[in-house]
Amino acid sequence: MSERSWVFRLLRELKRRNVLKVVAGYFVLSWFLFQLTGELRENFDLPKQLVVVVSILLVVGFVVVLCVSWFYDLTSHGLRLTTALRDDDEGDEAASKPRPDSAVAAVAVLPFENLTPNTPHAYLADAIPLELQSLLSRMHDLRVVSRQSAIATSAARNDLPTIAKSLSVQYVISGSVADLGEQLQINVQLDDAVGDSLLWSDRYDVSANDVERLQREISEKVVGTFGGERMRAEIGRANDAGTADTTAWQLVQKARAYLLDYTPSAVAASIPLLRRAVELDPKYAVGYAALGLVTAEKTLNAVSADPDADRRSAMEAIARAEQLAPRDPVVLRAAGCVHAYLGAYRRSIDLLRRAVKIAPYDLGTWGYLGWPLVATGESRDLTELHEIIERLLATSSEQHPGRSYWLFHKSVAYACAGDCERALVHAEEYTAEQPRFSLGWMHHANVLGRLGRASAARTALERSVEHNPLMDARYYVELMGVLTDQQGVIRSRTEGLYAAGLLEAPS
Repeated sequence: MSERSWVFRLLRELKRRNVLKVVAGYFVLSWFLFQLTGELRENFDLPKQLVVVVSILLVVGFVVVLCVSWFYDLTSHGLRLTTALRDDDEGDEAASKPRPDSAVAAVAVLPFENLTPNTPHAYLADAIPLELQSLLSRMHDLRVVSRQSAIATSAARNDLPTIAKSLSVQYVISGSVADLGEQLQINVQLDDAVGDSLLWSDRYDVSANDVERLQREISEKVVGTFGGERMRAEIGRANDAGTADTTAWQLVQKARAYLLDYTPSAVAASIPLLRRAVELDPKYAVGYAALGLVTAEKTLNAVSADPDADRRSAMEAIARAEQLAPRDPVVLRAAGCVHAYLGAYRRSIDLLRRAVKIAPYDLGTWGYLGWPLVATGESRDLTELHEIIERLLATSSEQHPGRSYWLFHKSVAYACAGDCERALVHAEEYTAEQPRFSLGWMHHANVLGRLGRASAARTALERSVEHNPLMDARYYVELMGVLTDQQGVIRSRTEGLYAAGLLEAPS
């Protein structure tokens, strides 16, 4: 290491530990005390040795303050040990930066076409793209092209591949606005600029009387949809990539594709991909986070030969991910899920709330709050869950990959509150949309049993076992005991199985 590099790292570490601030403050205080000592000696005829004694004490104090400030920080909770800078990743900031192979996405929001110029709401052709840019800029691992660049490219009327090349983007959002008097017609579309293909489009016919609120709602809907479509596109590109030059990021995306299938074979197939990813890049925090999450998913979905061992492995992988990037929202999301699956629901809520604070438009993270909020058994948490799910459903398309899970959480929340009729409505929705979701079928069976529909409950149980022989009534009951220690929650999520005769009641 060069001398210059060593000095730079030392100065950076002194700044990180607030040593420079403490030293500066100490010198100001020392100067004041030295001046005060001189004044006292002259005014009260004190011995000259006093100045020497004070000088010695200030030098000794400087050494003490220097050492304390290096090892400790003064916080609102008192002195706390300063987190050490790790040699393997040079601190949290370096570790949390996107990896070179993470393929951080980029999007351009083009000015919308104004189909009815010189009308009262013609300004929306500029206002909506501005709103979209503002919201998209708050998404994790997403680069939003500046408005000036987007306008210049749009004026040139280039085709999508040319736009992608000139702006270095994968995605382009465009649209049009038509003012029809009392009604407004707003068209929005999302294109894969690299593949020159349409990913999604929608038309909004809205009242002109409530345009400001609708402008925000439409923008949030587009941003929510963008997240789901981006996931699909990235998974597709990773699966299309050749195996010879596969990167750690591509392996993680391929594993995500397997997980969306909800089957035991799909979950099992993703594990080797994620292990290979962290072998290729031992500092890839998201790789460890995904490995921990999928390993915990094995126990959740009854595809684990040794659930206890897999739970330990999941925690080890998540601990490594948190060590590498403790403020990365993807890592926080995965850690929150793993803790929820292992019953630490309070810790899970804390981690997931931190994740959505950093990345508020990551709809998947909001959806994962369903696991721990149900586990607390508190009515206020169930109310919050319903509010979250309603917002997710309103701000995403019907094709969003997380939709089935969101409906599942909503059904569980209703069941825990004793409203089994509403729980059944949503259970029928998500089982129709994702028929391979065995855990969902077991919840469906419980709801039917609580409603006295024993025959239908047995059919739902058979559908669960059909897709996963290990997800039977007994495993499901044991799993509920892992997810929460609240007996009322466990009872509401299992009593229908006993009522339908699918399990013998414990003696």
